[in-house]
Amino acid sequence: MQPRPACREASSVRDLDPFEWDASLGAGNFYASRPWLRVAEETADIPPFYLRLTIPGGALATLPCYPMAADSPFPFCRLNFLAAQFIESCAVGEGADVVNAMMPSLFLGGRNPAHTRIGASAVESDSAWQASVLHDLLAEAENAAQRRALRSVGMLYVDEGMTVLRQVLTERGYVCFPHYRAAVLDVPDGGFDAYIQGTHQTPLTRNARNSVRRETKKLADAGVRYESRPLDPAALAEVDRLERQLNRKYGTFDDSAVQRLRNTIARHAGEHAGVEFARLDGDAVGSLLYFRRHEEMYVRTAGFDYAATEGLPVYFGLLFYHLIERAWRLGVRVIHYSTGTEEAKQRRGCRLVRQHAYVKGLSPDLHDTFARLVTGHS
Repeated sequence: MQPRPACREASSVRDLDPFEWDASLGAGNFYASRPWLRVAEETADIPPFYLRLTIPGGALATLPCYPMAADSPFPFCRLNFLAAQFIESCAVGEGADVVNAMMPSLFLGGRNPAHTRIGASAVESDSAWQASVLHDLLAEAENAAQRRALRSVGMLYVDEGMTVLRQVLTERGYVCFPHYRAAVLDVPDGGFDAYIQGTHQTPLTRNARNSVRRETKKLADAGVRYESRPLDPAALAEVDRLERQLNRKYGTFDDSAVQRLRNTIARHAGEHAGVEFARLDGDAVGSLLYFRRHEEMYVRTAGFDYAATEGLPVYFGLLFYHLIERAWRLGVRVIHYSTGTEEAKQRRGCRLVRQHAYVKGLSPDLHDTFARLVTGHS
């Protein structure tokens, strides 16, 4: 009989063993890495915690955990916000009351609206063994949520193809509903030239290639130029000005909370971050904040001067045509664009990965009521 895994809970990133934790993280897991954990911990409205499951034989499984209040300033990581967006019966009336009763909720995984996963080092490839480890770690997370008097647990952004994790969540009684699709672009060897020639993994159609050529010419003729910058105080000020304009247009985030998050990024993850600017007549009219980890780039936030860029495809020039070339020159092989504007991203060579929310109410009656709302929706 194999000895049981042992789980430890840490209340701060400072308590994590740097080598062990980072060794547990595979591809696509920057938002569970320590640079981002430091940012997320400092900006959290409720203190997060971290689970570390030691598996006999030397393997390790890890999971960041974020309690979320009904009004936490991270809407895309809140169950009540996501359910209201995708489940009609949860948007108003009694359904909304049920979803709000599921708050506060425990958000499992890196605090980011895409690619929720569990870190695991040296876990055997056998799916039954993997499932056993996932069961143990999720059980610890559920127990931790109970101790904190939280009302539900959610893994809200599970990739379509994560078969074993999805199976385990289903076996543990989690209710599932599909929602956004995350965009991922494989950077072609050769950068923008290879991209426009259609030689990368998801090649552009002929119409799309012609459209990109027209757009890049229009940007060049208008005098749009690009600049790469570290996340220094001057760059932060320009990013803040442009992102505030974006937020005024869409109104999803609180400006002060976003500014605080950005300043915390500069302190704790600045060496992993960079900023790309689009400039017109010397003025910044577009900004893009991103992170790098190994051969991956993670697009974080963007902002635009909408008056100055009216009629110009600066969004696509900055986030795709310039960024693809920049990423290739930095040795990046994959760009993670997260969710939103799915069709436009797909037309420009991204593959779309369906995200699934898995939710478990910690009161059986509440869980069953929520499950009926989800089932009625599907």
